[in-house]
Amino acid sequence: MTQQTGPQQTGPRGSVLTTPVKATRRRPVPRRARLTLTRVDPWSVLKAALIFAMCLFVVWMVAVIVLFSILSGAGVFASINQTLSDVLGTHLSFAGAGIIGGAAVLGAFNVVLLSALATVGAFAYNITAALVGGLEVTLAERE
Repeated sequence: MTQQTGPQQTGPRGSVLTTPVKATRRRPVPRRARLTLTRVDPWSVLKAALIFAMCLFVVWMVAVIVLFSILSGAGVFASINQTLSDVLGTHLSFAGAGIIGGAAVLGAFNVVLLSALATVGAFAYNITAALVGGLEVTLAERE
């Protein structure tokens, strides 16, 4: 078996020194693909938007409950109730069920609205993509 050697150099007393050649490996060139997004399925958009909106609804309700608990524990609602009773002369009260129920109705409305807007957006994209040609995307492998 022969070993590859690099350039030869002359050493002391005329001896020939050789340096071994290291094998170099080339990195593979990452593949690239250019694709055009010409259609988005509105049903898939609706399903994804519903899941996303429901997750936001859960976050919204947890935030409302935590904030209500903190403010109620600090006595903010009792102070507001007392001030309104003094100013208006009638008894008004901010009850927990009313506040949390109102937040749930508002959150449910947001779920419906976000899902409907996303679906309408998918239809609008499909019409626009049919006229213009779609969105061009370049996909590449990681290096």
